Amino acid sequence: ALYPQFAYSHFETVMLLVARGELEAAERIARAGVREQDRQARSGNRFPAIGFHWLLGAIEGAAGRYDEALIQFSDEIAQADSRRLYGPEYSAAALTAKGHAELATNRPAEALESFKSARTHMGAFARAILGEASALGALGQEEAAVHGGRGQGGGGDG
Repeated sequence: ALYPQFAYSHFETVMLLVARGELEAAERIARAGVREQDRQARSGNRFPAIGFHWLLGAIEGAAGRYDEALIQFSDEIAQADSRRLYGPEYSAAALTAKGHAELATNRPAEALESFKSARTHMGAFARAILGEASALGALGQEEAAVHGGRGQGGGGDG
């Protein structure tokens, strides 16, 4: 209430509401956070809002609205800036979540690319590594999935 532009308090509120299972309230605050993130991304704010598109996308995905989730993940990725506080982390999280939404909509080849791209932001990002294995399995490449993509052009760590 004292500093509404400081988005992290709203972000934490959304996380709390998600943990409580109050997804409608969480979605409402996340949408307001998305608007603030979009505004701050253009303003050069010193501590800009970040992660709200990823967070709203996760809520959309949990509700089975994968097309809407994919839009939010793409918006988060479009605003990615590795120089920002938590920039690489939210880029990797959005790409990984995008990959899971692509898997859910039967697009394993696209999902594999999203997971691999997440690892360009954070190389040992466990969720992306597991996502790669899931995508490889969905593509019928079980051996590559089990061995982390080694020998299959997947560049896995093992």
